[in-house]
Amino acid sequence: KYLVKLFNENFFNRSEDEVAAEYEYVIENTLGGVADSSHIRALHRLGYLPLEIKAVPEGTKIPIKVPTLTIHNTLPEFYWLTNYFETLMSSELWLPSNSATIASRYREDLEKWALFTTGTTDGVAFQGHDFSFRGMQGLDSAVSSGLGHLLSFTGTDNIPAIVAAELYYNSKL
Repeated sequence: KYLVKLFNENFFNRSEDEVAAEYEYVIENTLGGVADSSHIRALHRLGYLPLEIKAVPEGTKIPIKVPTLTIHNTLPEFYWLTNYFETLMSSELWLPSNSATIASRYREDLEKWALFTTGTTDGVAFQGHDFSFRGMQGLDSAVSSGLGHLLSFTGTDNIPAIVAAELYYNSKL
């Protein structure tokens, strides 16, 4: 969505002059002074994002202090791209990762107490039912959070997350 579609539509498929002028306008009107857009022009001429991204598979539980992904710039003159994309990816990955972690912890607690009180975990998949859509910032946030929650639970009122799970992961709930 961001690395290919967004960049193709809003950067590489537009003219170099248009992209550079937009960058200069934003920088000059927020930071002041004359903006140097030579690095933006160079990237536009290159025609692709010179980045190598390595990540653990989605849904993998990893311990604290282990990075979920690394971003490596493949051309030294575009060193500045790694920080931009780390920021973008962190903002997109925080919510589903956080929701997945919280749901996983809830699942552990529910299973522990279900075994203790009834001797079975039947029904636990629905006990952590997701009603969070109502409190989300918007549809994209609800889908993102809901997908994280669905890693641990089946119960959800978040229909768009179900549709996204089927669309992006060929998953049938």
